[in-house]
Amino acid sequence: MNAEVKLAEIEELNLIYNFYRIVCKALENEKYTPLWVIGSHPCIKDIENHINNNEMYIAVYDNKIVGAMAVTNHNDYSALHLLAIHPDYRKQHLGKEMMKKLLQIAEERENHKIILDVVKGNLPAEKLYNQFGFKFTGEKWEFIEQIGNVCFNTYEFILDNK
Repeated sequence: MNAEVKLAEIEELNLIYNFYRIVCKALENEKYTPLWVIGSHPCIKDIENHINNNEMYIAVYDNKIVGAMAVTNHNDYSALHLLAIHPDYRKQHLGKEMMKKLLQIAEERENHKIILDVVKGNLPAEKLYNQFGFKFTGEKWEFIEQIGNVCFNTYEFILDNK
């Protein structure tokens, strides 16, 4: 698949939120899931903030949002959030396209590293991150309203630009 991965614009807010609504619905009965609850995480206000801060990226194919992610900047590192692929476009290497864009963004920002966390046991996501050279750095527990205590695996990727 050759989707265009681009910075999202505020006019696309409702389309992006609807995209995440579709993703969350599709994940309800999946074995591997990020445990997202639409309206709570992700919520429209967070997506709006990511757009306004030039942190939200979308993958567009045939005029349809097929992927999305937020990439926050923290001076010397970037952090990946909300990486998602539309259920109708999985297994088409779109995750790899999104990860390549993530690396490009961090290099353009002259970041030293990229960090992320993933729900422990979300094997498809962990496999993707490992394929791109992300290294496991540990576990962390967070209390998430509507879910409870959740264990996350943390990863980082060291960039060669510094």
